[in-house]
Amino acid sequence: MKLFLSNLPIFVKIVLFTICWSLTFPSCSGKKGIEDNPTNSALVSWSSKLIMDDGEVASAYYEDRENFIEPFLSATYSGDTLTVTTLHEINGCAEIIGDIKFGKDTLYLLTKIVSDEVCTSVKFNLFEYVIVKEGIRDYFIRY
Repeated sequence: MKLFLSNLPIFVKIVLFTICWSLTFPSCSGKKGIEDNPTNSALVSWSSKLIMDDGEVASAYYEDRENFIEPFLSATYSGDTLTVTTLHEINGCAEIIGDIKFGKDTLYLLTKIVSDEVCTSVKFNLFEYVIVKEGIRDYFIRY
């Protein structure tokens, strides 16, 4: 008894093999673009402004971060929109952008370095994040 595939022309066998292969292994890269990442799509906008450079006043940040940044924290809800501010210590020379990440029940307010230039100095910037996500009120905010 002959097998079904043995009667088919070679180019049909190649096409069938290619289709089966691509259905079995659709992508091996594992990379996601920003448009595929629901975390980044929730971050509608962000802004940053310099509050202070590192110095004697900023030493309190290292001793008690939570109390130091408390005057800079705010969270305002409007429907599924959250506008939140926090103070971040960032590299003094690098280009920094605002970023967020969602955990199971936590929203993390982050920054990300997007330049190659970095240095040893730091500065403190006030970051404002505007986030739109259904159920945003259910998340704890991690400043």
